[in-house]
Amino acid sequence: MKLSKWMQMGFLFSLFAGAAAPAGADPVPAMDRVVWIWLEGVSVSEGAAGAFMKGILRNQPSVRFSGFQQVNPSTQGNAIAMIAGTDLGVKDNELTRIFAPTVVDLLESKGIPWKVYAEDFPGACYLSPGLGNYKRYRVPFLSVDRIQADRYLCMNILNYSNYQDDLKNGTLARFSVVIPNLKSSGAFGDSLAVDSGLKTLLSPILRNEDLMNRTTFVISTMNSAQDQGEAPFAMIFGKWVKDYGRVVKEPVNHYSVLRTLEEGLSLGNLNQEDAKAAPLTGFWAKTGSLQD
Repeated sequence: MKLSKWMQMGFLFSLFAGAAAPAGADPVPAMDRVVWIWLEGVSVSEGAAGAFMKGILRNQPSVRFSGFQQVNPSTQGNAIAMIAGTDLGVKDNELTRIFAPTVVDLLESKGIPWKVYAEDFPGACYLSPGLGNYKRYRVPFLSVDRIQADRYLCMNILNYSNYQDDLKNGTLARFSVVIPNLKSSGAFGDSLAVDSGLKTLLSPILRNEDLMNRTTFVISTMNSAQDQGEAPFAMIFGKWVKDYGRVVKEPVNHYSVLRTLEEGLSLGNLNQEDAKAAPLTGFWAKTGSLQD
């Protein structure tokens, strides 16, 4: 799917003309660093059921979205929507090629460092369909034509070991996407594995006061299990959330999350469904920059 001349012009314009938050709503605060964790098949009740996540909701300023909605029936379609502001009509997990602009274009245009950490990813721009519990369709960045064609960009997609190294060395990017493997993400229906995986990912940051003060954490579930009948788990926590364990019942979706991150990092937008979505507001503690 190639962009028309007019779509390209609209995308470039959107870099400078992101719409503002709804009147009267507390605006999204400027975000110094974002850690965005992607789960799969985890319901809103399952995501909050484990001992570790119960502790997060009890001890950290946090908000859950009980009205969260997926935008596509497939994992890959939702994953593409999360970075492109549109699902590009993809309705299954057959590998595809993304020619449309994505959040990577926005980040690169602003000079904001980004990385993707995928559990069990073999590294070295590995483009095969999968290996064990790693599946490429769950990492849509690897399907982006621009990334496949640019080894410098492709090397921003890394294994979990690099996440631990970056935490240890203080080199965590300003925009980090963390994608657990099929087991740790909840795709197999193992909620204990999900809670354990989140504990492994987040505990080092919870022990680092500087990182905690400068990081906004977002957890999204790419899609719900087909037989669940319950909303996918989604939450935000960090210093700029004003309540503990708050629940927002209004309907929101992946485009709402992307729009929120675009505003928090002053990225503009992709002029797709993200531009139409309202950012997530009503629970921020204050405005201002975490960089101050």
